[in-house]
Amino acid sequence: MPNLYFFRHVITRKVLVSPMFQMQDKILRQIGEHRHQLQIRPDHWTPFAVLSGIKYPSTVLSLKNQIIPYVVDGCAFSKYRLPVGKNLRDPMLKWVDPLGEWTIPEGIIEKTVDLCKALHTNQEVQQELAELEAAAVPKREGKADSNLEGEEMSDLNPYEEFGLAYTLHLEREEYRDVIDREEGLVWPSFVGMEKLKMVRGRIPIVPELDWKNGGTENLEGLLEGPPERPRRKQLPNGHFESARFKPDPHPYM
Repeated sequence: MPNLYFFRHVITRKVLVSPMFQMQDKILRQIGEHRHQLQIRPDHWTPFAVLSGIKYPSTVLSLKNQIIPYVVDGCAFSKYRLPVGKNLRDPMLKWVDPLGEWTIPEGIIEKTVDLCKALHTNQEVQQELAELEAAAVPKREGKADSNLEGEEMSDLNPYEEFGLAYTLHLEREEYRDVIDREEGLVWPSFVGMEKLKMVRGRIPIVPELDWKNGGTENLEGLLEGPPERPRRKQLPNGHFESARFKPDPHPYM
């Protein structure tokens, strides 16, 4: 199953939306920074949200195109470049209190709200939900003999009852509530929320991750840390035995 990834820049706070974890340089057209000499730096981009559980790649592309309705095809228009210019390094021109209150970047708020709206209105998503509901009909009929009354059975959420839901992995809990700024906007009932777990601060642990070194199975071992090194044997003279050189047990024979 494909995923939809949302990345944030650790310095400029800009946001990119990608159907793949391994981003290509042309994705910079979303923010107008597609210069020939400018390349994606993986250490500058970290995911803040991942939508998993999507069935078809066409649904991922449809959601991405709805969240990013256009890209810059002409010349790059962004004036902000790295390294930071001298005028921005001057503390008298732009000073940020390191102990000040943290605020959610506007780019994250905008893309999170757009994602919520797209999940409600996207046609590809509605088609997937129709297939999931059709597959859940036999399961619901199998529960008809339960102790629940007819009204209570109709009130059950089929997505929560049978696990037929998308999962939105969020880096911070505060990102879930940014949709409250839009009146009447709520998360769909078929979307579950989970904490986004990451390795090395930028590699998410999500299903079907297109990581260059393998899938999620290879990442689970990194969470446990490096294996414990075997302890070296201490010699009678107080020194420790070297892994490269081992003393002859019978030096005079």
